[in-house]
Amino acid sequence: MKKRKISSKLGVTRRDFFRNAGAGLMAAELAGVSPGNAQKPAILSPTVYFTPEGGLTQISPNLYVLRDTCNVYVLKDGDRAVLIDFGSGHVLNLLGQIGVSKVEAILHTHHHRDQCQGDARAVSEGIHIIVPQHERYLFDDVENFWRNRGIFEMYYVKNDFFSLTHNVPVAGVLRDYDTYRWGPYELLIHPSPGHTLGFDHGLTVPGTAGPANVNPRYAVEGALDPEQAFTASIAACHMLWFLDVAARAGFVVESYADEAEGTLAAGPSGKQVMTRVALRPKIAFTGRQPSPDELAALHHTAHEECFIANSVKTEIVIESRWER
Repeated sequence: MKKRKISSKLGVTRRDFFRNAGAGLMAAELAGVSPGNAQKPAILSPTVYFTPEGGLTQISPNLYVLRDTCNVYVLKDGDRAVLIDFGSGHVLNLLGQIGVSKVEAILHTHHHRDQCQGDARAVSEGIHIIVPQHERYLFDDVENFWRNRGIFEMYYVKNDFFSLTHNVPVAGVLRDYDTYRWGPYELLIHPSPGHTLGFDHGLTVPGTAGPANVNPRYAVEGALDPEQAFTASIAACHMLWFLDVAARAGFVVESYADEAEGTLAAGPSGKQVMTRVALRPKIAFTGRQPSPDELAALHHTAHEECFIANSVKTEIVIESRWER
């Protein structure tokens, strides 16, 4: 996919320094106090009123998932368990159904509230909270982070507003590429700055921001960015309609391969938009071969029927290649 080059400058400015350090952490360091070692009572968050509709789904003999405000995983060993993320905390009401009477720890993947908004309940029940090492200050020192955010991040907008609003005591940290051992299990702590796209039937695709749009350290190699997904959805929709139209016209498609390319550029308003998508399908037919005019007509009909093409303002160009 083509993307506009984004220029960058070498060196670190004062603003960049504070922006990347994290306001709460910086405040603690400047005061000579490590947030992880700060001894102060935790002020627990308000009650969470959300209740998920479904129940626990078994993935394997000792692994379950609850679709809460996030996916909450239950790893079981006899009547004990560890949880991966916590969501609203409703999972504690369901554990008796699978014979679990004690939760020994919650392992958080990150600090967003959809993952940890119920942590106040976990703390009240004596469950240990274990968090990513580099995000610890967004759990046990998050109040200090919020107090300083207006100063340190006034000119920089990023999604740290999903953090908790009250401190939560942390019992331990997860370091990138370390192994967390519990009972008979070993869990590799693998950093993943992206996200996961979930679809029906359990299909998941790793997602990321495009490396041309963010600091490359926040992009995940091998994952799908939104611009690629946009281009792929147009290409896939066109292909499916083409196969249908060709079949109804009496043609048999042996193979269909498309090297689609999307262009991200400034639109009329000056904002970045997907201005153009070029579809370059290479198609081989078995039996009767369409004439150039027939092939063009098949593509035209497929384009007219394509749900995605009819939903976007992006210019879509079809540069078909015919493999004889």
